Amino acid sequence: MTDLQLALSHHQAGQYTQAQRIYEAILQATPNDPNALHLLGVLHNAQMQYETGIPYIRRAIELVPQMAEAHYNLGNALAKIEQRAEAIAAYDEATRLDPQHKNAWLNKGDAYRMLQKWAAAEDCYRRALLLDPNNYHLYVRLGSVLRSLRRLPESVAAYQQALDLAPESNDAHYNLANAFFEDGAFDQALHYYQLAAASPTTDPQVTGAILACMTTTCIWEHEVLRSGALSELRDKPLPPFLTLLLSESGAEQLHFARNYAKSVGLLEPTAAVQPPRSMENGRKLRIGYLSADFHQHATAYLIAELIKIHDRTKFEIIGISFGPDDNSPVRRRMIESLDQFLDIRDDDDETAAQRIEAADIDILVDLKGYTQHARVGILRRRPAPILVNYLGYPGTMGTPMIDYIIADSVVLPFTDQAHFDEKIVHLPNCYQVNDSTVDVDPTADTRAQHGLPAEAFVFCSLNGSQKITQEMFSVWMRVLAAVPHSVLWLFHDNDTAVRNLQNAASQHGIDPNRLVFAPKMAHSKHLARYRHADLFLDTSPCNAHTTASDALRAHLPLLTVRGSTFAGRVASSLLHAVGVPELVTDDLQAYEKAACQLANDPASLSKLRERIAEGVRTGPLFDTARFAQGIEAAFLHMHAAAGQPPRSFAVCADGTINEQ
Repeated sequence: MTDLQLALSHHQAGQYTQAQRIYEAILQATPNDPNALHLLGVLHNAQMQYETGIPYIRRAIELVPQMAEAHYNLGNALAKIEQRAEAIAAYDEATRLDPQHKNAWLNKGDAYRMLQKWAAAEDCYRRALLLDPNNYHLYVRLGSVLRSLRRLPESVAAYQQALDLAPESNDAHYNLANAFFEDGAFDQALHYYQLAAASPTTDPQVTGAILACMTTTCIWEHEVLRSGALSELRDKPLPPFLTLLLSESGAEQLHFARNYAKSVGLLEPTAAVQPPRSMENGRKLRIGYLSADFHQHATAYLIAELIKIHDRTKFEIIGISFGPDDNSPVRRRMIESLDQFLDIRDDDDETAAQRIEAADIDILVDLKGYTQHARVGILRRRPAPILVNYLGYPGTMGTPMIDYIIADSVVLPFTDQAHFDEKIVHLPNCYQVNDSTVDVDPTADTRAQHGLPAEAFVFCSLNGSQKITQEMFSVWMRVLAAVPHSVLWLFHDNDTAVRNLQNAASQHGIDPNRLVFAPKMAHSKHLARYRHADLFLDTSPCNAHTTASDALRAHLPLLTVRGSTFAGRVASSLLHAVGVPELVTDDLQAYEKAACQLANDPASLSKLRERIAEGVRTGPLFDTARFAQGIEAAFLHMHAAAGQPPRSFAVCADGTINEQ
């Protein structure tokens, strides 16, 4: 046995000290031995000493450029230190020299996937599958790429192929469930989530996925959903938005947000805080709005006018979009209103952050938070001096990396600062921006066209089904029982939720035909159909948000419960802003009583409609110009205070600042 063979034997047995000693002795005698150089570099890789090992592998390649395995191992080391573009170049050379190198194709696919280069990753995985068709891991990876490309049927097929090869694979069960969930096939999703949960190697995210699926479909069988207590899941990486739906504790929401922030690396920035940029020589403050929702989405409908009317003597407004281009009127309107538009949907997080930084943005306003399709990896790279959480996520992101959260004194009093890692900013009126130019479809229609009885009292709650808790639904059923000639108009979120809500109504002794389900429709028509409702019943612990302002825009009285968290106080803020704070109740008992009283008091409801109509016309909620002045004052103060640790502050009605 040669010295090299002996060293390799120790190496393969995990006896790294002995192996390294022999490799180094070989190189002391023969400094340019390419095999010893290569293997010593691989040995360092095995001990996670990548920076130390890379020079040995590079030297081996200099000596023998045709060594495909050395290029492959160089790629592995570079990928480990997140130099993925360089890793791909190394894998390219490995596969050029050895087109049958299945692991090089696989790892190159992984590198492309981490860079969010989905099409390139798909090509690599398919090439690897030609060489290794029975590798179920490859099918799982391929399925994940196809999900990212929104080719969900193909994604499902790939995951099912993985299960054919490895029927007990927790990874395949979990990812197949995710694909079904994203495709709206919730029954199948729950089935595969539960199979994943039964696996001895359960993914720690499965519990959260099961709860998300159950809330979306109004299945309340899980103990957490019945009790409303998340304490038993404190060590689980639950999706933070799920905790907003289920928790009434700010401390609990902060705990889960920090858990999640840690899991996605948002507690460990990859770049230092940038110094504030000078405003000398007439330079305007550059505000960047970061979102996936520059299309037909609630966020776009809320913020479109603000983007247009920002004061261009003081600000430049940049939109940064990583969502789809639906060529909708609202998307075109937003893009036309921007001073600059960056479409980063095809960029990986690093490239996206570099483009944002190159745009010299002073304040980056993240409109997604931890909601669907968010890309927090961009925030991790701190591409602007000031980072702000606003509008899309009504809770803390659980990281001091985000400097501020924009709110108001109703949704987020300063006394709640201990439950937020961001510093709280109060706008002078309601935190929620609205578009004063939105039109309600003037076309006359009838209740019958919406499946509503002509003479019934119509309660409505057109929230997403995930906001309907078992406790809330029980209150509604008692209200229906107390108001015999009434119906409850709900949003048709998904067929499974409809079926489960109808069954739940029957269990409460309520005819399920008294539940009427409203399909999705164009925004102006959606607003118009509120004319046929008599009273909006809000949800708790997570309120209606955009849905609530839509209802008020249509002058529909809305009844809510004052919650104990940001997500549970949004409707309270909206009602204060239109001048009907008496529609905010203190608890569910008072809420239930008020719903019954209002249903039997048409005169009071009529007066409330008149007051809401007046509040919509003259109050601050739909006065976008007034809102713009408040948020612009906040932006100017954030910039003026940059370079110092952020502090909470309030923007007063006259534009002055009151620091906490």
